[in-house]
Amino acid sequence: MAGGGTNNDGPISDINMTPLVDIMLVLVIILMVTGEFSNKAKLREIDLPKVYSGVTKQERKKVAITITPDNRIWFQESAISIDALEAKLKARKKVTPELIVILRAEGGTSYKDVMKTLNIIKSAGVSNVSLAVNSEPKRKQEVVQ
Repeated sequence: MAGGGTNNDGPISDINMTPLVDIMLVLVIILMVTGEFSNKAKLREIDLPKVYSGVTKQERKKVAITITPDNRIWFQESAISIDALEAKLKARKKVTPELIVILRAEGGTSYKDVMKTLNIIKSAGVSNVSLAVNSEPKRKQEVVQ
C-alpha cells in the first residue's frame, strides 16, 4: 500500500454523538411548538365578578359563551353575532342533547345584555345554564353584640 496507514479491522469503540444530538434537538422543537398550540386553546381572559361561594367542577359537553361590556358575544373562542347564536346553539344541541352552557359576563356588562343572551340560550332549547364567577375564600362572619 502506498499510504502507509493503519488498517482498522477491529470493532468500532467510539459512539457517534451527532445523530443523538440531532434527534434531541428535533424533540425539543416539537415540544416547544405543541406547547404554543396548547396555549392558544384557552378562552379569552375577562374580568369576571367575584363571589364568596361558587361551585367549580369540570363537566363534559359544555360550551362557553362570553359577553363583553361592549355587547360583543364570543362562542367558545370566536366572535359571533347575537342573531347567529341561537342557530349555533340549536345545531350543537342536536349533536349533544345534554349540552351545558357556561355564560361568562365581564364585570361591566349590563344586566339587560345578560338577560337577552339568557333568553336566546333558553329559546335554543338549552336548559342547563351556569354563570361563571371567580370564587374567593369565604370571609369569617363577625358576630355583632
